Amino acid sequence: MNFHADEEQRMVMDAVRALAEGKIRAQVGQWENAGGAPGPILHAIADLGLGGLQAPEELDGLGQSVTTLCLVLEELASADAGLATFILHHEALALAALVRLGTPAQQSQWARPLATGSRWAAWADNTPDLTGIYTDGHWQLSGVARDVLGARLANLVVVRAQTEQGPSLFALALPAAGVMLTQREESLGLCTVGFADLNFTAATAERLEQGNASEVLAQLADVARLGTAAIALGVARAALSQACRYAQEREQFGKPIATLQPIQWQIANSATELETSRVLVQRAAFLLSQGRTATREIAMAKAAAGQAAVLGADRAIQIHGGYGYTRDFPVERNYRDAHVLQALHGGPMQCKVAVARAA
Repeated sequence: MNFHADEEQRMVMDAVRALAEGKIRAQVGQWENAGGAPGPILHAIADLGLGGLQAPEELDGLGQSVTTLCLVLEELASADAGLATFILHHEALALAALVRLGTPAQQSQWARPLATGSRWAAWADNTPDLTGIYTDGHWQLSGVARDVLGARLANLVVVRAQTEQGPSLFALALPAAGVMLTQREESLGLCTVGFADLNFTAATAERLEQGNASEVLAQLADVARLGTAAIALGVARAALSQACRYAQEREQFGKPIATLQPIQWQIANSATELETSRVLVQRAAFLLSQGRTATREIAMAKAAAGQAAVLGADRAIQIHGGYGYTRDFPVERNYRDAHVLQALHGGPMQCKVAVARAA
C-alpha cells in the first residue's frame, strides 16, 4: 500500500489547494450568513472537474479512484467543510446512484451534466414517510425529505422513497411542480451546505431501476461514511494549523506560548491523532479502490477522524483562549463543523458497533 499521492493526484490536490486558499477560505464567513456557497465558486469547482471526479470517462467524468476523492475532500474541507460535504453528496451519492442504477437515457439526461458540473445534485435519504406510487404511466412522490444537505444549492435531487417493491431511488429536477422547499433554521455547523426540507405532493419523478437499489444504497453508504471521515481530517488539519499559528504569534512573559510544554503537548496530541486517522482513511480508501469490502475499516476511520476533528478543534479553542470563542478566528467554526461531522453518516457509537460486529 502506497501512502504517497501519485503525480496525477498531486496535480489535482495542488489545483484544489490553490482554489481553497484563493477563493474559498476568506469567504466562508459570508457564505455562512447567506446560508450556502454561491454559484461562482461552484463554477470554479466544476472547472477543475470535481463535479464528476469518480464518474466514468464515457459520461465526461474523470474516472478517478475513491482515494483521490478523499484527498480532494480533505483539501476542500480544510477551507470549508460545508462545501466539501455538498461535493461529497453530489459526487459519491447522487451522481454515483445515477451511474449505478440509471438507465442509459437517465445517465445521458442527468449523469452527464452532473459529471461536468453544469448541474449540481442533492441527496435525500432521511425520508421515512416518503412514498412513491406508480399511476397513469409515471411515478409520483408524496411526503417529506428532511434536512436535505445542499437542497438550496442543487438543481437536481436524488431521493429515496418507499414503494410496493421496497426502497427505490428517484431523480427529479429542482424546482419542480409539487415540490416545496422549506428553509430550516441555521444549523450548528456545515452552515454553507445550504440544507432544507423538501415537501413532495404528488411530484412526478423518474425511478432509477437498473439494479438492486438496496445493495447499491449499502455500498454508497460506505463511501459516504469514508468521505465524511476525509472531510473531518480537513477540519482537524485546519484547527491544528490555526493552533500552531496562534501559538507562535501569542506571547506571554516575553516569549511565544508555543514554547510552553502544556501547549506543545496539546499540539502534539492533535498532530498524532490527525496522522493516525489519515492512515486509517487511506487504508480504507485503498481497499475500496481494489474492489474489496471495507465496512470495518471505514467505520474505524470515521470514528477516529471524527474524534480527531472534535478534540483538535477543542484544543485549538483552548490555545486561543477567550478569542477562540469569537468569530474573529475560524477555530470556532472548526469546532461547530467537527461536531456535526462526527454525527453525520454514522456517529461514534454506531461506528464502534460496526467494528465490533466485524471483528
